[in-house]
Amino acid sequence: MREELTNKLIEALEELGDVAVGEIISQYPDILPVHEIVGEAVRVGELLREALKGIKYFVVVSRKGKIVGLVSDHDLATLLLSGYVRDVSVLPPLVTIHLRRTRIPPAILADMTIEAVMKKHPHIYSKDEPLRDVIAGMSRADTRAVIIVEEEESRVLAVVDENFIAELLRFVAQGIEETGEEA
Repeated sequence: MREELTNKLIEALEELGDVAVGEIISQYPDILPVHEIVGEAVRVGELLREALKGIKYFVVVSRKGKIVGLVSDHDLATLLLSGYVRDVSVLPPLVTIHLRRTRIPPAILADMTIEAVMKKHPHIYSKDEPLRDVIAGMSRADTRAVIIVEEEESRVLAVVDENFIAELLRFVAQGIEETGEEA
């Protein structure tokens, strides 16, 4: 019986891999992480306040409307707790001089723009891409989250992360165990 359930799960996952990611996110909107679209001039402190309200990801868009970065609540917490900045060129000159190996104070970090913490050139996928390709791309790029768009570099539909994928697999497995069929 257990082996039969395992085989059904593997079969269901194989089929799920061929489904367009857009179709999957429309079927499971409740397990998607909450995202917000922000401009590149927004301050880290503002994002922190939004993250405390439950926003998991911030998709950063340029003035021209192009997606230029992605920031997670985890990135913000890491930044504020560790004082580590990816790109010290975004810091004011005097702060850079005094940094060397010291932690950047949270007050300075909170006043910085998002570009200090954002992951530049985030991975973007069309809603028509098969889920398998999106997951493979995440693995190859060693990234925890990707942006799903309506059309290339267009309207953001969702941010898909590793937690969404894990939750999706749990839903499928649960459906198979409860009914003996695919969820």
